[in-house]
Amino acid sequence: MINFDSVHFDILWNHPTEFINKGYNVGRGQKSKVFGKDAPFLTLTVLKHGGEWDVLARVFKMKGPTFERLVTKFVCLISSFPYESFVTEFGKLHSMALLRDDGKHFSTFEEGHYATDVTFQQGFRPGSKIEEEKRYFSVEYKLYGYNVEVSVLPNGLALGSSQHYHGSVSDFESFQGMRNWHLTGLGRIGKIAASIISGF
Repeated sequence: MINFDSVHFDILWNHPTEFINKGYNVGRGQKSKVFGKDAPFLTLTVLKHGGEWDVLARVFKMKGPTFERLVTKFVCLISSFPYESFVTEFGKLHSMALLRDDGKHFSTFEEGHYATDVTFQQGFRPGSKIEEEKRYFSVEYKLYGYNVEVSVLPNGLALGSSQHYHGSVSDFESFQGMRNWHLTGLGRIGKIAASIISGF
């Protein structure tokens, strides 16, 4: 957010405005005193600076727990919007036919729409019981962390990703978690292709 003026913020705000206004500060109960346009700014500040909730809350003259709840609820509200707008819709724009016409296909397997792999993201060792710690330990990498399956188009853009799995979960189990997503993609091709992956 260095050199981040109101013009840049307005560009960010204009895209999800309708989505935010439909779900922010609605329903029964006490309403937040923070306006819908201020919530993304608070969230961007948290993402940029991180740190303790109390310290960040003092910048905006709020109490720590209130600030934490506000930002967490806003992130939960907005989280589906970027995925739907920039990943799902973007995947529809980059069909296999368009990629082939542009010459952006895999050189080793020209018929493949996307490549899928499981990547490891290192994390902190949880400070709890040994049974809990074991779930995060990856024998393959000898580190604590998470596994995430990511599917990538030939032009380098991510098409889809799975949830975070504990480090002890095997790559095969991660693939199984995304099976329905892969089968949905194959449904466009036809039932013959779905029968090929039935052993997956």
